[in-house]
Amino acid sequence: MPTPRRIAANRRNASKSTGPRSPDGKARAARNALKHGLTARVIALPHEDPGHYEAVRGELSARLR
Repeated sequence: MPTPRRIAANRRNASKSTGPRSPDGKARAARNALKHGLTARVIALPHEDPGHYEAVRGELSARLR
């Protein structure tokens, strides 16, 4: 259980936090909660090739038919 002193220190430190400022930092922070992407609007992550995803998806879809 945190002490009142520790709670006060945490509040002081939190007030100094400004979060991401650059557009790149904000975009990265927006993906912090991504766990599996099953319901995502964007299928491929920024470092992934969307063309490769479509090729794999097409191959799997053909195999399952």
